[in-house]
Parts: sequence; C-alpha cells; structure tokens
Amino acid sequence: MKTFTTFLLVSFSLLLAACGGGTTTGASKLSSSDYLLHNISVWNGAVTIVDPWVSGDRGQSLVADAIAHKPLDSYKTALGSQRKALAANAQANTAVASGVPDNAKDLDGKLSAYLNSADAMMAALERVAALPNGYGNPELAPLAKDLETVSTRLNTDMEALNTAQRAYSKQHKIAMQEVSQ
Repeated sequence: MKTFTTFLLVSFSLLLAACGGGTTTGASKLSSSDYLLHNISVWNGAVTIVDPWVSGDRGQSLVADAIAHKPLDSYKTALGSQRKALAANAQANTAVASGVPDNAKDLDGKLSAYLNSADAMMAALERVAALPNGYGNPELAPLAKDLETVSTRLNTDMEALNTAQRAYSKQHKIAMQEVSQ
C-alpha cells in the first residue's frame, strides 16, 4: 500500500508538471496553491519511504542487528529498492522545476535539500547493510558516526522545510490540513 501511495503522489506531481508545459513552450508557473500541494506531496512521498528506516521498525531492526554483529545481507535489497523509489520521488520534484513560482524558489530549495539529505541517509544505511559477514566494531564505528551526521542533517532540513511550508501557506493564505501519525 505504501508503494502505491508513493506512486500516486509521484504521478500526481508529474501530472502537475505536464500541465504546466515545458521550458521550450514558455511554461506557465504553477499557482502558489498548486506548488505547495506539489511540494507537500513530494515531501510526503519521501517521508513514506525514509521514515520506516529512520524511526520505524526496519531501521531499528537494522541497527540492532548491526550492533549485535549479525549478517546484514537481508537489508541490502530492501534498502536498494527504497532508494530507487526515493530517486523517483526526487525526479517528480525535478520535473516541476520550470513551473516553480518565483515566490517559491526558497521553499523549493528547502525541498531539494531535504531530498538530498534523505538520499544521503538511505545511502548511509546501505553502507551499513553492505558490511561483510564477520565485521566488527572497527568497521561499524565510522558508519555509525556517518549515520549520526546524516541523521542530524536530515532532521535540520526537515524542520527547515516544515517551517518554510507553513510560512508559504500563511503568506499565500493557503489552508493546510495537518495529519498526525
């Protein structure tokens, strides 16, 4: 179901891009409300992919197995496919680049920064999952430090994006419906 939801969000964003025209046709800019919807859709798609690995059971299981020095082969494929899904989600954002309203360039930059941080997090998790059988603390320690660094960056970028989305919504008087998990 999560894969379908992500597919739906990405498809919707690509549809918005297609409706906006292309750069060679004098593409029109998205309205502020359409752009905010796109921005939030792409962000939600990324969160759906990353969250189970950052704060969910998948990530907790990977970290627990890594600390216990268990084989991590079973995580490689899942992380690889999720990282590909994240790349497709980021592509939905890139596809809309020509339609970003001039007053949303900063917000779009914050979304791009978050997507880059999310990819860096998934890449760091992939490096942990790629540890060979028989690894020890000397191999794990630098990867754990890397995870801590990218996690901090991901949280910082997420907070900046959330703040920017709220400010943009308020500035343009666009009602945002909040859903708590």
